[in-house]
Amino acid sequence: MISSPLFKLTNSVNEITKGNLDVQLKKSHISEINNLVGSLNRILASLKLAILKVGIKKEDLEPGETDKLKKKATGIKSKLNAILKSIPYGIDIIDKNLNILWMNDKFEKLFGKDAIGKKYYQIYKDNKKHCMVCPLKKPIKLDETKKLFTSGVCGGKTFEITHKR
Repeated sequence: MISSPLFKLTNSVNEITKGNLDVQLKKSHISEINNLVGSLNRILASLKLAILKVGIKKEDLEPGETDKLKKKATGIKSKLNAILKSIPYGIDIIDKNLNILWMNDKFEKLFGKDAIGKKYYQIYKDNKKHCMVCPLKKPIKLDETKKLFTSGVCGGKTFEITHKR
């Protein structure tokens, strides 16, 4: 599932826009996301180097300079959204309480925007019950992937579900 790396990357970009230049951007198993992470890491490194060269601390940045950083981060966020829109399958982010936090356009068209905030099984499963073999029942370790096929989804269809952390 690519939602976890995207969720983490989005959180990191949000931290950068707040002025936190010590963010550690994690690599992903998805090459497009890795390209974006590489670009972000280069921007952060260049920014840190520029700050070191002029001898100022990040706390000393003027508001206008912070705005420039925010504009760059907004551009990166736009690229991230473009990547998400180009992915041909549905993607979601589900929290530890099984609530849907985010869906890409593919899932929003299929399940509706009002699905955000609801339990995943209330939206996806025909019987409105939590899957007995769902990997979300147990914590998934970092860099662990779990796959399963589940039926009774969206009018009797079978979906392949991939969970990645």
